[in-house]
Amino acid sequence: MTSSPYRAASAVADRPSYEPEPTALTDRERRVLLYLAVFGLAVPVVLTVAVLLLNSADPVTIRQFWFFVHLGSGIVIVHAFAGGLTTLLARGTSRLREAVRLASTASLAVVSWITVLSGTWFVYPGYRATPPPGADLDAYPQEYLLRGHLWLWHSFGMEWKEFMGWLTPILATAVAYVAYRYGGLVDRNARIRAVTVAFFAIAFLAAILAAALGAAINTVAPNDFLRN
Repeated sequence: MTSSPYRAASAVADRPSYEPEPTALTDRERRVLLYLAVFGLAVPVVLTVAVLLLNSADPVTIRQFWFFVHLGSGIVIVHAFAGGLTTLLARGTSRLREAVRLASTASLAVVSWITVLSGTWFVYPGYRATPPPGADLDAYPQEYLLRGHLWLWHSFGMEWKEFMGWLTPILATAVAYVAYRYGGLVDRNARIRAVTVAFFAIAFLAAILAAALGAAINTVAPNDFLRN
């Protein structure tokens, strides 16, 4: 039994088009926006760190500097998420929406990597340092928590903060790649848009939960190690 040519033509017409829309950004424009988003992050991060440093009464140590970088880049995440999510949820296709989406998702990906890497390799080593015999535990937060009744803050809070935080750059990078590679197709294909929104929301939620755990731990554990 052969299918009707009209039915076949209708099936082809119903398939999603993977060709770029006339209003979509060109590959060159996408690359320029990507570079601007990545290198433009230096401005808000540097300004945020500068404000934190200027408000510090005592001389800033290397660990405090990287803590400010970690904190400042985390603040930028909120703004990047807001711009990206707005364009992902909006209906229709436009060059401006695609440009804002690409800049926001790329910014979130880059700044989340800065946040996680600075925290993991420059701040956390001081937190988990092993104290010598007889040392004041105020300079060793991990041991301070584990040796007292606050051990759950490390065993649960810090452990979850470490692993949960890595979800953000991984998922944000995936979303930024989709925004760069497929452009206007994200607006036209409901399935791609739904998956992208889900990944973007999970990435932001993981960042918020990790930040909340970090803030809570800072209230119960001493931070004298930052002055060394």
